[in-house]
Amino acid sequence: MNRKITSSIFPLLGYTILTIFMTFPTISHITTAIPGDGFDGWQNYWNLWWIRQALLNHQTHFFYTDLLYSPTGTSLLFHTLNYFNGLTTLPIQLNFGLAVTYNLVVFFHFIMAGFGVYLLARYVICCVIGPHHFKGEGSLAFTPSHSKGRVVVGFPAFIAGIIFTFSPFHMAHLLGHMQVLSLTWVPFYVLWLVRTLNHWRLAKTTSFGFLPIKDLILMGIFLIFTTMVDWYQTLYLLLFTPIVIVWAIATRPDRFLKTSQVLPLSNVSEKLIKPFKSSVQLIISMAFMGLVVGMLFSPLIIPMAQEAHHANYMRPSFEENIILSADLLAFITPSELHPWWGNYFRPIYDTFTTTTSERLVFIGIIPLLLAIFAGVRYRKNKMILLWAIITPIFMILALGPYLHVAGDMVNINGTLMPMPYLLLYKIVPFIGITRSLSRYSLIVMIGVAVLAGVTLYRFKLRYQLLAFILICLEFVTIPYPISMIDTPEFFTMIGQDKQDYTIAALPMNWDRPNTLLYQTVHSKKLLTAYTSRNNPLDLTWRTPVLQQWRTLQDDIIKTDLAKIAPTVLHDFNVRYIVLDYYQMPVGDERHDTEKWVSIALPNLDPIYNDGRLTVYESPKMHERQAYLQFGEGWGRLESISEIPSRMISNEATLSIIADESNQYQLIITSPESDDWHDMTIFHGDIPLELAFMADNNSVIISLPAKIEMIRLITGHPLHISQLTLIDIK
Repeated sequence: MNRKITSSIFPLLGYTILTIFMTFPTISHITTAIPGDGFDGWQNYWNLWWIRQALLNHQTHFFYTDLLYSPTGTSLLFHTLNYFNGLTTLPIQLNFGLAVTYNLVVFFHFIMAGFGVYLLARYVICCVIGPHHFKGEGSLAFTPSHSKGRVVVGFPAFIAGIIFTFSPFHMAHLLGHMQVLSLTWVPFYVLWLVRTLNHWRLAKTTSFGFLPIKDLILMGIFLIFTTMVDWYQTLYLLLFTPIVIVWAIATRPDRFLKTSQVLPLSNVSEKLIKPFKSSVQLIISMAFMGLVVGMLFSPLIIPMAQEAHHANYMRPSFEENIILSADLLAFITPSELHPWWGNYFRPIYDTFTTTTSERLVFIGIIPLLLAIFAGVRYRKNKMILLWAIITPIFMILALGPYLHVAGDMVNINGTLMPMPYLLLYKIVPFIGITRSLSRYSLIVMIGVAVLAGVTLYRFKLRYQLLAFILICLEFVTIPYPISMIDTPEFFTMIGQDKQDYTIAALPMNWDRPNTLLYQTVHSKKLLTAYTSRNNPLDLTWRTPVLQQWRTLQDDIIKTDLAKIAPTVLHDFNVRYIVLDYYQMPVGDERHDTEKWVSIALPNLDPIYNDGRLTVYESPKMHERQAYLQFGEGWGRLESISEIPSRMISNEATLSIIADESNQYQLIITSPESDDWHDMTIFHGDIPLELAFMADNNSVIISLPAKIEMIRLITGHPLHISQLTLIDIK
């Protein structure tokens, strides 16, 4: 058999066996469960289903859906759609179902991510040990010149792949973050970038120039695949690439004249201008590749940039960046997922500021020691210098804007210790859209794996085997948590119903991903949903009845909920109200959910009850009732002197959903009577007359016929405590 083929088959086979072992018992539940904690996994399970649904059933693109947040729908541009997986696995999904598809995606990326780092580590080892061991163009070759050398190089590189793909960082995101665990294309891009620029760096001066189009195409393809999986990973590569370019230019053998070297004037052009020209050509080549990829994604990038610029909700709070940063101690604290000592170290992890999937960035004691040894032992090697620079840079970025140690931000003389990411946050446009900063550890693990592989090459085979065993023991997570695919029978029943309607899935005081799992069975629209970013079009917090179900408390729109509920549910095309008791154990949440449902739907008997679900069918609308609905500009619900209120900062809109033949009055009440007279209310561009009531805390407005919206404008922030719509016929 061809040596190139065997050198790929054996590592792939090894990673396949280890993937089955490390994710066990996933393989034994491949059709009935997915690995993970039963939370974000269902969102990614839905992602695969939605891409199929959009393309084959809706005949549309998949970056917008009207199946969630009905009736307005929601954009999925900022949603973790990882559509590379959805598109490439369509045939599997159609033939074998969603569960098998999800699990095969997992297996594919664990196997191929390991293989990508295996190839990268082999290349770096070849660069370090020198050209006399290899065929081809010196240290640029991949292939050892004899079979013994092949084994010696291959096994350390194989272990490097293990360090990366079975690292606690990767295993932690298997809990449900498919877009993060799908990191295959990052090492392939890194491999081709480093290989190409190293070739450029070591080539003869006369051959310097633009990079070969074949190499640019391959790098572009890997960058495209990466972007189709996760924008986060694209960001990492956009930061990684300039570092490699600078390294390639700075470490060229003829990058400058030696101080002791005196040349005739006629040779100055050749020794100085040509290297400068070739460096410019290198930068142009890389910029061209990036521009082509950027143009390919411009139909997504442009609306995303516009949305991020204009919408505050798209930019996570700075506090989220702090919370979702890596803790310095986390890099050296053994994994909490470990079956033997995980419970011992879990109290330490509980001091960190975020969840398991984000805080688990443990490098591994053995890989870390091996990597440090390579950095010290081969510090003069230009290839090792690259990785010795890149690895700590990304580790520092993962630490976020302020240094965390054992869950606390380091405070020096009353000042928080700033980290370099804080500067990036302030000067790099749109970088604040990202929030999970600990994920910069992806590049850290590539660097550690590669450096560890270089060290292992110098070990005898028996010590390499010992390192292999100890690293696997250090990273083992079996039995890995799995989540059974459990869908209530009611959803299977309505899935056979071809009518188009919406389901109000309660509780919805915060969004659960289980409803997405259920939707893959029933295919009906959902009133709310669990997406990666808040939906600005979400009407549930803006509309009476739904407001109360959403917040589990009263709001400032005062109305008879039971009277308007049939109209509201009719307008939202809600057929069923489903209470899922598995999602709200006994307690205040269950009590308050049942209370507000009973207030809106008094004396309504459930049509289905199996102990897990209680289902009500929406009452028929016999006569349309008027109600108010918040537009833009309203602040969050808060309490002023125990009175619910919302603040208008400058301008807010209010919709009147009403029968056009009737006449209405609107009463607006504010607890801030001294500042009340500063408000102006417009219908279009026409100001409406305000009549102040006797208590001076309220104003009454007679609304024109057929009015649909008014604008409330204040000269300063103003709290509103009550809105009441009166039908005066």
